[in-house]
Amino acid sequence: MFRTPELAPGLEFISQGQPSAQRSDIKAPLLDINIHDKRASEKYIFASPQSPCYQSGPTIYDARGELIWSGAADGFASGAYAFHACDYQGSTAAHLCMVHSATMFGNGCGLGLILDASYRIVRVIQLPGGTDMHEFSLVDHGTRALVTQYPVRHHDFAHAFNPQGLQTVYESVFIELDLWTEGGSDVDAVTYRWNSLDHVKVKDAARSIDFKAGKAPHYDYFHINSVAKNANGDYLVCARHTSAVYKVSGVDGSIIWTLSSGPESDFQLVDFVLWGPHHAQWRSASVNDSHTVLTLFNNGRDGPTSRTNYSSGMVIALDHESSRVLSDPPNSNVLLGWGSQPHITEHLEDGTLVFHASIAGGGSTYRVSKSDWVGRPSDAPALWSYARTAEDQGSPTVFYVSWNGATEVYTWNFYAVGDRAEDIDSLRVLGSKQRTSFETNFTITEYVPRSFVEAVARDGRLLGNSSVVPTWVPGDHISEWCDDWVCPERESEFRVRYNTLPDLRRLPAPDDGIGEFTKPYLGSQNYTDYPEVAFVILNGLISGTVLSNAEPEEIDSARPIGQRS
Repeated sequence: MFRTPELAPGLEFISQGQPSAQRSDIKAPLLDINIHDKRASEKYIFASPQSPCYQSGPTIYDARGELIWSGAADGFASGAYAFHACDYQGSTAAHLCMVHSATMFGNGCGLGLILDASYRIVRVIQLPGGTDMHEFSLVDHGTRALVTQYPVRHHDFAHAFNPQGLQTVYESVFIELDLWTEGGSDVDAVTYRWNSLDHVKVKDAARSIDFKAGKAPHYDYFHINSVAKNANGDYLVCARHTSAVYKVSGVDGSIIWTLSSGPESDFQLVDFVLWGPHHAQWRSASVNDSHTVLTLFNNGRDGPTSRTNYSSGMVIALDHESSRVLSDPPNSNVLLGWGSQPHITEHLEDGTLVFHASIAGGGSTYRVSKSDWVGRPSDAPALWSYARTAEDQGSPTVFYVSWNGATEVYTWNFYAVGDRAEDIDSLRVLGSKQRTSFETNFTITEYVPRSFVEAVARDGRLLGNSSVVPTWVPGDHISEWCDDWVCPERESEFRVRYNTLPDLRRLPAPDDGIGEFTKPYLGSQNYTDYPEVAFVILNGLISGTVLSNAEPEEIDSARPIGQRS
């Protein structure tokens, strides 16, 4: 059993984003590595952090917590769930699967996406009613997909808990689709469909019905959150709100057995309570006539409905002869994502903690996995070069290079190019540097006006190269703020900072103002224009940062330079 990580009282994590000098569009949360034992797996980490401070979206990290791929920067922003490396149509761990979904009231409606190693979409799963956020996995060697849905149904509660009679419920549904089906819609590819109301009664819900709570328009009595398929063609269905795991027949959909702490359970649970389970999975080679081995997340510490003082990851064996649940130590490391708590842990067979990472800035991640991965992005490496002055003896030239999603880069080769386009053949090797992290910097003690970079694999293969970029040199009016490494703001000549957090009301736009803030906003906006006075008008009053002193008549004659909503 692997319990919730213990935190010191009052411990706060310092918010950090993945630093990048040349990729200002990448603000993925860092992983703060608290424990990294040599016995932890060195495979890549796949997660979809939902961060209050930084970009949310599908993200790949290496075993050290260094960013490999920011999906948000490639257009897959917030709303990515069930993100993992997957086997698609026979190719092993060569694709990425995820659900891109809007969520409300604990379920979602979106699309299933399959990406190749270049991070391009190769398959979209689109069904009437959408694809729920909880499950999107490929089975049968990547030839079929499992997805979940939450359709709304009318239901008569008169014989359950509610005297009001007819009400509506979210029904839990899972669907299997044939991915080899060509043409037509994904509806035509459906090979199996299971509806919870056909097999599990509403009165079996482990949570009481409160129609006056106002939290959701329909009663979510079942709340399916994972589906898995075994070699015999049967399914493992996990339901949070009935606090149960079901084995479902792949032939007729009937329930073969139920695992729960309630009276409907076919097994006797010893020394633990099953509450709000998540992500129940068949253990590899775990199915035989006498025993079944499962892994699951036992969400015992589930807010006001908690049944224990902690949540835990569990590996359990079901003894079909004695109808008892036995402890079963795993035969390999176990990885856990802690849901609304920003933690990822890895444990040995005996429960020893060998890896603990925290998502910097807080937030959550619904599922986490580790896998092999080879990323070969279709875009080019990103290079930005900087020099404080354009004089040969004035300052060094600093190069910043990264390649979002690339896993094979071992060395960067840097080249100088002539001042004119026709001088492309007059290359000069500046040097090489081994890749150090998501972004690698390289410095040369001379001014280099134009340059490009090559990415080289460990075996010497050329992986790709950047375009030729001019070196950015700050203008005289801001160079005094710059050092030999970077300017505080390189993309524009000044920045206006906004902070509307003190006023939580809707802020109307003044007649001659620069825009309207429709929600509290803390941030900044860059401008290439460089006026002598810069300020923000909120609710008719000057706010924000005034970048220089101004007389009243100068403010009266101020002109709008942009807006941010």
